Amino acid sequence: MKIYKLPEEVSVSICRYTRDSKLFTLSKDFICQVERPGFSTVEDIRVPKGFKTNLASVPRLFWPLIGPFGKWTMAAGVHDYLYDKECVNKFTRKEADLVFYEAMRYHHVNIITAKVMYYMVRLFGKGSYK
Repeated sequence: MKIYKLPEEVSVSICRYTRDSKLFTLSKDFICQVERPGFSTVEDIRVPKGFKTNLASVPRLFWPLIGPFGKWTMAAGVHDYLYDKECVNKFTRKEADLVFYEAMRYHHVNIITAKVMYYMVRLFGKGSYK
C-alpha cells in the first residue's frame, strides 16, 4: 500500500464526541488516497460525514504508552471505516490493516509504535471486521 493523501489531523471541527456512546462522529468528509499493490491507479477512500468511529480503540491500561489520540488518529478513522459494513471501498481485512499501518507512517508515527498498533489490529481486530 502507498498513501498519497491523508489530512493531517482530526480536529474538533471535523469530529464531535458523544459521551454516552463513546464514539466520535465526523462532521465533514475526509479523503485518503491509496494505491493498492497490483493496481496502477490511486483510489480515493472517502470517509463520509456522519461516520461514527472510536478512533484508536486502545485499552485504557495502555494509554500511557499509546493513547486513543495522536499522530495515528486519522489512520484509525480510515481503518475503522474500512472495517465498517457501510464502506463502499472493498478492502480485505489485511488490506485495511495495511492502510492503517501505511497511514500511520505517512503521518510520521514512530515505526515501532506503528508496528505495535498494526500487529494489535492483526491479532485482535478480526471480530470488528464486517
